[in-house]
Amino acid sequence: FNQQNGTFDETKFQAILKDDGEKKGQLVFETNCVACHKEKGIGDIGPNLSDEYWLWAKGTPETIYPVVFNGVLQNGMPAWSETLSNEEIYQVVAYVQTLHNTHQPGGKAPQGNKVE
Repeated sequence: FNQQNGTFDETKFQAILKDDGEKKGQLVFETNCVACHKEKGIGDIGPNLSDEYWLWAKGTPETIYPVVFNGVLQNGMPAWSETLSNEEIYQVVAYVQTLHNTHQPGGKAPQGNKVE
């Protein structure tokens, strides 16, 4: 994981999952992402990550990864590849996957497109 790369690698992702990636990703999320997405991804400045609506991704690891890696500058989402390791990005993507469709109480109103 020494090479920063904006291309999603399924093999790397599976290796991260096997290495407690979701739990490690929760720590990455709580350290870096809660400022905008709040606890359990309910959304605030950033969109709600616990519903089935997506602005830039489609709710899948391969579509979430580049959003985290590259950011969405027009929406104020930083390019996390500048501060997080490649491994941490895969870990946080794994954690975000666990939030999807959990419909956390107090979540921000849906934004973007519904993904079935």
